Amino acid sequence: MIDKEKLEDAYKKRDCFFKAIENGDLDKVKSMLPYVKKVLKSGEMGLLKRVYKDSLRSLKNIMLSYNSLYFLFAQKGGMDSLTSHYLAENYAIIIEGASKEENIWEIHDEMVYKYTDPKNRQGLSEKSLAQRVNKLLNVNFMYPITIDDLANELNVSKEHMMRKYKEKYKKTILQDLQEIRIEEGKKFLKHTDLKVIDIAFSVGYNSSQYFSKVFKTFTGLSPNEFKKMQNKSH
Repeated sequence: MIDKEKLEDAYKKRDCFFKAIENGDLDKVKSMLPYVKKVLKSGEMGLLKRVYKDSLRSLKNIMLSYNSLYFLFAQKGGMDSLTSHYLAENYAIIIEGASKEENIWEIHDEMVYKYTDPKNRQGLSEKSLAQRVNKLLNVNFMYPITIDDLANELNVSKEHMMRKYKEKYKKTILQDLQEIRIEEGKKFLKHTDLKVIDIAFSVGYNSSQYFSKVFKTFTGLSPNEFKKMQNKSH
């Protein structure tokens, strides 16, 4: 039997947590996160029993719902639609592909911080040219993207754009794009049981062989070797 007073208190604190996400208040979110997770895990709200004898499926359903809620409150607080859409889609794929509850809790913490981070509330117009390029890379890495595409999107010459980017980040645009894709690939390998070919397509490669080659260049390991290493560490 669910205690009515405890339930009402949990909902009040949850609403306060959502408000902190909306306001981009990282300190408040960090201080409240342990309580929020404790409530979700304890079953005070009856959420983990919604799928009979399948706690993993129940947890996935909860986190997919919370992903949508975090997305809405972040947008309400000023996060641009491009960034919020990318985050919501990316986390939905990772949650759905997760095979362990611990992976879902890890990704929950990450998505809370990402949705709350004030740096993710700045629009493209508020950033330098190099920062605008970087933001476009971070929310479009899963698509075929070229230097010409970026220059056309920002209405600048590609030579000027590449020079400014190299000056700020000490690497080329394409080098950074590869790094972003590999870091995202690591996330999928760590938290899900998706096949390498599916991960490759999810992070912007149309060939699993090429993804594996680039992955090994950056990490010294093949995707499967990286996956095995992650499994051993848990």
